[in-house]
Amino acid sequence: MAINGINSSGTYTAPAPPPPEGAPGRRSADPAPAPPPPRPAPAPQLPDRNLAPVRPVTLEPVRPVTLAPVQPVQYRGYIIDISA
Repeated sequence: MAINGINSSGTYTAPAPPPPEGAPGRRSADPAPAPPPPRPAPAPQLPDRNLAPVRPVTLEPVRPVTLAPVQPVQYRGYIIDISA
């Protein structure tokens, strides 16, 4: 006779793990639906050889931006300086 998993010779026997539970909302007797088959990758499209060549693009230099000073704004009696 074993008490708390320890038999008369002093060795411990672990209890059997509980059976696995089914998915929530499903009965365990119902098989799970099979996953959809993988979709093949689309075939690569060949470029249209009848297109005109693309003209090169010239970039303009970025002009410096100057910001005008901003006046403080008064809000509900408090002066908030938003220029910082």
